[in-house]
Amino acid sequence: MALLGNFYYSQHINPVAPINISGASLTHDQLKSYIDNVNNNTLIYRENDDYSLFKGSPYLDSTYKKVKIDDFLMPQKLRYNAYSDKMEFEKDGKIYDAQIPDNAVLNFFEFNKNFKKMKYTLEGKNYDGFLTIVSEGKFLALYKKESIKLREGDGLNNGIVDHRGAVFSNQKPVYICLFDNKYSVLPKNKKEIINKFSIVQGLAKFIDDNKIDVKDDLDLAKLANYINDNLK
Repeated sequence: MALLGNFYYSQHINPVAPINISGASLTHDQLKSYIDNVNNNTLIYRENDDYSLFKGSPYLDSTYKKVKIDDFLMPQKLRYNAYSDKMEFEKDGKIYDAQIPDNAVLNFFEFNKNFKKMKYTLEGKNYDGFLTIVSEGKFLALYKKESIKLREGDGLNNGIVDHRGAVFSNQKPVYICLFDNKYSVLPKNKKEIINKFSIVQGLAKFIDDNKIDVKDDLDLAKLANYINDNLK
């Protein structure tokens, strides 16, 4: 199976280096071959995972959705496992991990959400999984990481609430930016964001005038677009 290549970045250009967020793209024929053969050579059966042992769910949405890669419709519906950071599908009553090529964008077109399969380094740790695309531009790309962790239970069953056993716990979303060819966590408040992108003229005024909510995907997309448009 032909995989998409790793990221390739331009040399540093003062003041900020442009980024190449697409990597080495698959050709139309390679994508078609990948989709046609996904049943034959890209499956891993998840026979050892029994999530019924734990409370809660490892899924943001447990239903399987139609997905496109480029203009190709995947032969199976997928769902995102926010605990394992993998895409899954069901076949003949068994759950499989879908082996998605690096840098491929999965378009969950039924609810307008795009996941990107990425390898990246953040705060000294390497990751290989999926991020939601908020915005991608010449100088700044912004992604959203939604995750679920398994938390050990504490306490007793008091007859009203059972605190025993492990439970899946939704984590607060983390926004990750690729800027100046480095991945970092986007600050959580406006002042720190303005300081981080201090090279961008008029950023504070733009944030105030547009009442940017730094927890809202659409507002953050507007913010990223402004930053990209005002870096030369």
